[in-house]
Amino acid sequence: MEPQELHPERSAQRETRQEPRAQRPDRPDRPETPERGAPVPPAQPPPVSGQPKPLIGRRTLLAAGAVGLAALIVPRLFHSGPPPLPTPAGQNFDPQYRKATLALQAAPTEPMPATLGAWKSCMGSAAGRGVSDLDLAILVDNTGSMAPLIDDVRANIGQLISTLRTGAGRVRVGMVAYRDLGDDFVVRPLPLTDIGGPGAYAVQGFIGTMQAYGGGDWPEKLDAALQVAADMGWRHDVPAAIVVIADAPAHAGDAAAASAAIRSFTSHVPGGQVSVVDTGSGGDAFLRGLPGSGRGQYVTYDGDILKSLYPAITACPSK
Repeated sequence: MEPQELHPERSAQRETRQEPRAQRPDRPDRPETPERGAPVPPAQPPPVSGQPKPLIGRRTLLAAGAVGLAALIVPRLFHSGPPPLPTPAGQNFDPQYRKATLALQAAPTEPMPATLGAWKSCMGSAAGRGVSDLDLAILVDNTGSMAPLIDDVRANIGQLISTLRTGAGRVRVGMVAYRDLGDDFVVRPLPLTDIGGPGAYAVQGFIGTMQAYGGGDWPEKLDAALQVAADMGWRHDVPAAIVVIADAPAHAGDAAAASAAIRSFTSHVPGGQVSVVDTGSGGDAFLRGLPGSGRGQYVTYDGDILKSLYPAITACPSK
């Protein structure tokens, strides 16, 4: 006699569990779970697409390019040249300031024409015409740092006067030597003098007495020199030029007085202009700005005063 199942419903459950599990109709893509103890098949690698995935994303490359471009452009926008030199504490003998001045603007290379008839003017109504009559005042900083420049002026003033005397008109030259408060003099002038006769020797003699001395701090009394020059007896019907030769500006508190002297001159002398020959200020903003208010030129200097004086006197752009 065969034994009977005491619990037939449990046997039915076991048999049901041993049957393969049917896949749910709503999850057709779900793989079947292998039975316990069955070997697990190795994992399959993901399918390889047609193009390899880049190591650096497109957005990353664009961002890096933008950063690099900014690194090139921004310094040129805000730092177009070398950093400015510090303001000298006293008389400036440092050659770096002349180098910086020449880096800002090259000195003229065109020689001064040997005869006045070959000169061309760019002054006011005389622009484009030859130079015949002329009133000229040359203002020279006579403080300690200007010794090489004064030597150059002294060596070449004879050539300048000879050139100015070759014209058919009347040429007058005045001079102003200036220093600073506390020196043995602040301003020492020679009035506008006709160089067609003995006056030429007076101009040469005045320059022969100039010496580089004193000054103390860096700025000088340039405003006082400009006022003395503006008050000279200028003719109103000929080209007229004030030429400042300097390596230092006026004192900050005197800048307005210097500008007022220039305005006074240009408003009363129709053909008048004010130019600057910068002998080594490092490109000081005050010296660069003076010609703008005086209808003249900002000119630099590299050891040849005649080449620098020619565009300064005629108010023509330097070449």
